[in-house]
Formats: sequence, C-alpha cells, structure tokens
Amino acid sequence: MMRKEGSGATGGTECSLDAAECINLQRILQAFNSTISEEHAWALFYQAARTFQKCYSEGATCYSVTEPRHVLLHKDGSVHPSTLLHPGDDSSREEITSEQQLVVNLALVIYHALDYTHSEDEERLISPDLEGLITEMTACEVPDEEDECGALSEESETS
Repeated sequence: MMRKEGSGATGGTECSLDAAECINLQRILQAFNSTISEEHAWALFYQAARTFQKCYSEGATCYSVTEPRHVLLHKDGSVHPSTLLHPGDDSSREEITSEQQLVVNLALVIYHALDYTHSEDEERLISPDLEGLITEMTACEVPDEEDECGALSEESETS
C-alpha cells in the first residue's frame, strides 16, 4: 500500500489514499516525478476499459476524463468507478455523450502520463504496439463508426 506522507527526502508530493482507498494518477506522477512505464500504460488501458465498459453499459451518467488527476486508482490496482461517475468539485468535467469520446480521452490521458516529464520538443519513444493502440483510439472522428475505432462495446471485445 502506498503511503508517503509529506515532503520526504525526495521532496515529493504527499501521496496518501483517500476514503475510498484511491489515489489519482496525477499524484503518482508528481510523487515519483516520472512518467509511467509502458507496462503501466497497458495495465491502465486494460483496467480503465473494464471499469469504463461496466459504468457506461449500466447507463450511469459518466463524466469526461481529460486529465491524469481524473483517473482514480484503487489500492488493488483497478481503476475506481468514481473516475467516471463523480466529477467532484471539478465543474470542467462534462457529461460523456459517446463511447468514442471516452476512448479518445482515455488514450490522451494515458499518453500524457507516458510523456509526463518530457519537454514539449522531446518525444517519448514507445513500442509500435502501444503507439498503434493510442493511434487507433484517437483516430476516430465520426461517432457512427465507433465499432471500427476501438470503442469499448461488447462487440469489439468479442471480435
């Protein structure tokens, strides 16, 4: 369990779990002052897709995830449903209107976490497979083509 209180010897940000035993991705990035690894990115894509699919398919009102601070990670490694379901005091978070919007935003947030400590003119090199996934997830523009664009629907999971 991660509990780093105060600014320790590394000068990091306070990292402690909230009441739901979660921490947001932004705090993790700040605490380690580092990007996430490719393995972490794959795990985040998987865990977020599972959580997002469940929340979205249940018809719950879901809110946009556009920044690493919106991604709530439970201590067991899963992405907590509150990531989508509760915008908290963040009035900038809009209601999700399509799976496509959810997929694109997830890809952008995880890419940001992969690129966290790099300067704007410095590009992070990632594996072709991960780059392909991110490209496919962000390439959609027409909502009617969701299934062809990596949507989280059950049809795309079984194909």
